[in-house]
Amino acid sequence: MRALCLHPMEWSFVTAGADNVKKWHGKDGAFIKNFVGHNAILNAACVNQDGVLFTGGDNGSMRFWDYGTGHCFQQDTTRPQPG
Repeated sequence: MRALCLHPMEWSFVTAGADNVKKWHGKDGAFIKNFVGHNAILNAACVNQDGVLFTGGDNGSMRFWDYGTGHCFQQDTTRPQPG
C-alpha cells in the first residue's frame, strides 16, 4: 500500500498500491469493492465530499472515479517526474 485516504463524510476509506484501488468499511475494516482499471503503481489517492476519488500513478497517469460506483469517468496522463 502506498496511499490511503478517508472519505470526509462516510465511514469508509480507500487504499492504493501496486496496481489496484480498494474501498473498505471504516468501522470494521470489511472489504467493499475494487476500483479496476488503473494499471500503474499508485502513489496518490484523495477523495472529496462530492464523491470524486482521484488516483495518481508513478507513470504519470491520473484517474477520477465515482466513489460510490467505482466507475472511472475521466483519465489523463502527464509526464512523470523522476525521483
